[in-house]
Amino acid sequence: SEFAHWYNETHRHSKIKFVTPAERHRGHDAEILRQRESVYNEAKQKNTGSSMYNPNISTIVVPATTEAFRKIIRLSSMLI
Repeated sequence: SEFAHWYNETHRHSKIKFVTPAERHRGHDAEILRQRESVYNEAKQKNTGSSMYNPNISTIVVPATTEAFRKIIRLSSMLI
């Protein structure tokens, strides 16, 4: 069904670190998560002065809405 395809192939699940069930089932999740961590580490190195990555600054950056959070996840997955 269309829903089953979306759920298994497109929808990224929070309980399995925002990969799809199909990616997890096929064993692709480990590489995706490795690449994602690499992207995050590179961003941290480039943005060491920002409050998001600097523990000496007390400002915490949090997405204002669930949709903003989803957009961040979509964008990060596009970098992979």
